[in-house]
Amino acid sequence: MSTSPGVATGKEAVQAYLEERIASGELAPGDKLPTERALVEQFGLSRNTVRGVLRDLEASGKIIRFIGRGTFVTGRQPKDRVPDVSAGADASPAEVMEVRLMLEPAVAEALVTRASGADLAYMRTCLERAEAARDWRDFEKWDAALHAAMVRATRNQFLIEIFERIDEARSQAEWGKLKRASLTEERRLGYQHEHREIVAALQERDGQLARELTEKHLLHVRRNLLGY
Repeated sequence: MSTSPGVATGKEAVQAYLEERIASGELAPGDKLPTERALVEQFGLSRNTVRGVLRDLEASGKIIRFIGRGTFVTGRQPKDRVPDVSAGADASPAEVMEVRLMLEPAVAEALVTRASGADLAYMRTCLERAEAARDWRDFEKWDAALHAAMVRATRNQFLIEIFERIDEARSQAEWGKLKRASLTEERRLGYQHEHREIVAALQERDGQLARELTEKHLLHVRRNLLGY
């Protein structure tokens, strides 16, 4: 797709442009995307519009953004390559939930001193998008985006990379079957309520409550997914 600099073509055109470059391999895993400023100038759009596109691509797992470093294509394994066991692709749902329960409550507690106003605003966006989702796939995308946003707000790159491996494991077919089988409308509403409580605790800077609510939520997810 070719686009003339300075021509306003709309949010969809920016997203299609970036997705096409990623899909074709022109932007390979680990490559840095054009800056927000460059995309604003190329497409003649507002910075907020461009940021909205990048947030959507990040929520879908195609890119990852680092403060002070830029935006990069995620480094997931191509489908035709043998999965790297060390990356977590072969982890069972039980193993993944065990790790999440070990880490995510502590992440929530740490966020009371680390999450910025912008971080919290994006978490609220994730809540709204999840609540407006039309199907389980869209809900799952924004549910995952919320948890990823919490981890990114720690500003701990090593921890962020660990959670990238967790997301890779959660993208496997076995997870999809469990999600479809377990995500009733009642459970979805329950998850949404729990997410709201967690974000509210973070906004109040109540670390202990945020930790307890996150653990409660993950135990609820595990019970619905795995039966214990």
